[in-house]
This record gives sequence, structure tokens and C-alpha cells, in this order.
Amino acid sequence: MAIWVRPESLQAQGNHLVGTIPARVGDNLWHLTLLERGHPRFTVSQLQEEGGVDVDSSVAVRAGGWAHVAGVSDGRRVKLFVNGAPAGDRPLTPRAIGRRPASTRLRLGNATVYAQWAYSGELDDLRLWRRALGPDEIVA
Repeated sequence: MAIWVRPESLQAQGNHLVGTIPARVGDNLWHLTLLERGHPRFTVSQLQEEGGVDVDSSVAVRAGGWAHVAGVSDGRRVKLFVNGAPAGDRPLTPRAIGRRPASTRLRLGNATVYAQWAYSGELDDLRLWRRALGPDEIVA
């Protein structure tokens, strides 16, 4: 998953960029957010289950500027890239891997439950792949 973002401001609680809306407990879910101070986070988890994996970036996105953010999961690791450069990497735990739902809905710019995580800014060129991209394929 990759997306261009240009936040107007950065909320203290976080800014939801894009994520899935799972239908049943145990379904896979993932989402990409900007934490306070503009640090991207990529999450892979199961709906209503403990043991998900969060990868937080040490690189911040600044309000008013464009940035390319990508999250990748290959079944073994969860990786985060900012402007084409590696920004975080963690092992994927077995508890984070859920059922693959028959269909998946996406939510852009707002979290499913937390309205205070609404994103304020522009989103552009969202891309989703059915496979994990390699670092050389993620270009800002």
C-alpha cells in the first residue's frame, strides 16, 4: 500500500490516512496513520484481537508538505517507507495474521470508530498491491 499525503495540520491523537474495515472478529485489518508530530505508523492486526504489529517511523511528515508513505507486509515482516526510504521494520507475529476476508472495504481519511482521528489535508495516488513490494519498487 502506498499513498501521497499532504497534511494541513497534525492532530494530537493521530491522523487516519487509509485502512480496511473488517466485517468479522478475526479478519485481517491494516491501517496507516500519522501520529502526533507527523510520524507515520503502519498497523497489521486482526479485528478485536491482541497481538497486532505497529511499525512507527522515526522520520516525520511535516504539515503543508507532500510525502510518500508506503506500508508493506510479506507474511513475515511489516515494513514502513517514507519518501522511498526505509523508516521502520518489525517481525509479523502469528497473532497478527487473521482470516483473509472475502471482500474488504477501505476507509480514507477517517478511522472507523475514532472520529477525533480524522485526517485534515490532501491524499493522492493511493495504490494497493496483492503482493509485497520490494524496497527497490517503492519510489517516492
